[in-house]
Amino acid sequence: MRYLQTVLFVVAIGNLAVLVWDLVTDGIHIKVFGHVVFSSWDIRRPSGAAAICGAIALWLRDRSAPTPTWALLPRWSRWIAAAIAVTATVVAVCFGNFVAGGADSYGYISEAHLWTTGRLEVRDA
Repeated sequence: MRYLQTVLFVVAIGNLAVLVWDLVTDGIHIKVFGHVVFSSWDIRRPSGAAAICGAIALWLRDRSAPTPTWALLPRWSRWIAAAIAVTATVVAVCFGNFVAGGADSYGYISEAHLWTTGRLEVRDA
């Protein structure tokens, strides 16, 4: 089982690498041995394969480990949150998301400003 868990984890990491490569370079197209084509332009398949392989690898680990994965999350929560924040920032910069947009963006931004200055109360005229 340990071997299968390691293989699934490596496959998940490989799919994450393909996903990042697809995002950065708009895809992969490689011919191996002149006939076999390896290509990827869409991030759905590598992200799905990474999620499935990672979930199965964690499930196999939890079946034999003395400490389940959920018990380890509090120790790693800061690093996980930092990785998510950095990933969201990189994706926003790569795709040109430089504005706070939406149906009520002015309201959200002005309310955030009021929160940070300690003046959340707004007087109606």
